Order: sequence, then C-alpha cells, then structure tokens
Amino acid sequence: MADTTANFVNLVKERSSGNNPPLSSLLEQKLYAQAIAILRQDIDSLLRASYLLTIGDRAERSALMEAMIRGEEWKTGKKIMMDTDMAAVVFHSNKWITEVFDFGNLFKNISDHHDFTTADPLAGLTSIQKTTMRYYLSTYHQFPYDVQMNFTNVIAYLPKVASKVSSNLKRNLFDLEHNKQH
Repeated sequence: MADTTANFVNLVKERSSGNNPPLSSLLEQKLYAQAIAILRQDIDSLLRASYLLTIGDRAERSALMEAMIRGEEWKTGKKIMMDTDMAAVVFHSNKWITEVFDFGNLFKNISDHHDFTTADPLAGLTSIQKTTMRYYLSTYHQFPYDVQMNFTNVIAYLPKVASKVSSNLKRNLFDLEHNKQH
C-alpha cells in the first residue's frame, strides 16, 4: 500500500507541479477559459485526494489509488464514482471545495459562459450562488463586500483561489502519505 500511495501522490504532484506559471500567463493574456481549465485540474486532484482521506478502509483507499494509476475509473462496488459523488462526500468537511468545483464546472463544456466579451458568465448564477461565492472569496481572499459580483471582478481573484487549492492539495497529499484520515 505504501508504494501505491507514493505512486499516486507522485502522479498528482507531477500533474500539478507546473500549473502556476501557465495560469498567470493565461490570465495576463485574458485567456480565461484556459486559465480556469488549469485550475480545474488542481480542483480535480484536490477533490480526489480529499475524497480518499474520508475513506477509513485503507484497502479500499489503496484500490482507488491503484485504479487511477492504471487509468481506470473509480468504482465503489459496481458503481462508477463521479466527481459529483465525491464532491457530495467531501462537502461535509470542505464545503468550499465543492464551490470551487462548481465554479470550474461552469467552464468545463462549451457554453455561453465562454463568451466573456459580450456576456458576464456569472450573470446567470442564482443570488444564492453569488452570495456563497462572495462569502468564500471574502472570507479566504479579502474580496470586498462592496464590489459587484461579476466575472471581471472575480477573475482577478483566481490566482489567490489557485494558490489556496494548491496549498490544500499539498496538505492532503502529505496526509495521504502519512496514512491520515479526515
């Protein structure tokens, strides 16, 4: 199991290691969908690491890590684990992860959310979604409460969000390496 964990952690670290420089460059070039796609990679890794930390059965945890290493889908029994299934489990201990996950999902598939020049991708969010986003951005990244919740204002905080996702991913990988459970 130790080799499986080490291989899994190494795989995730390799995937995430070079994400910050391109993210900054893409934001400078106003290539927002691509920047969010890079953030989405780290969110996906964080979601998986966080989910693994909720599993007390080390054999089950190891089996999921081995499946990822082999490029297979994650299953519990015969059911394929979807990102939304993992997010529902992780939600209880790290609600903000699901909020960032949901934000990233706005840009996962081609939609009107990619038309930054003529429409605000956040305009279609419900007031609850905007309030929740404002809460997390304000609480963790000092987003001013008196600033309008629109894409232009929110995208400026993406580097801070990416940094938080990255630091939490590193912490969770450390916890996996040390066989902890959350």
